[in-house]
Amino acid sequence: MRCFNHPEVDAVCSCKSCLIFLCPECAIKIDHGYVCSEECRVNAEAIEQHNQFVLQEREELLRANEVVLRAVVARKKTYSHFIGFYILMALCTLASGFDRSAYSYSVTFIAIFTILICYCAVRIRSLNVHMDELLSDISKNKSVGK
Repeated sequence: MRCFNHPEVDAVCSCKSCLIFLCPECAIKIDHGYVCSEECRVNAEAIEQHNQFVLQEREELLRANEVVLRAVVARKKTYSHFIGFYILMALCTLASGFDRSAYSYSVTFIAIFTILICYCAVRIRSLNVHMDELLSDISKNKSVGK
């Protein structure tokens, strides 16, 4: 590797912006590497500033995804509690129907509770799909951000 400006001298680094090889005399030290000119320094700083902005946006997106994920998990627990409540109510209705011998009353309400249980099960399944999407987004963004 030889210096771009001084072919007789060995290069020690490359420009952060234009990637040409530089000797110690040509290299200009900046915060995150070396550049060959003021123009390349401006370009390298703009690129570094953009990279910092992208990292900050990614972190904010990850935080937002985690908040949404917690909300989805809470909603899923709510539907699970509803299912338990509806099963309990269906059993109470069934017991009261046996006690009174009013089977049509029991069957009607048990059918309603069955529909509600099915609705909750479908919502839980839908939430699982959304949760899987969020988890894949979170893991993808975390692996890209490393």
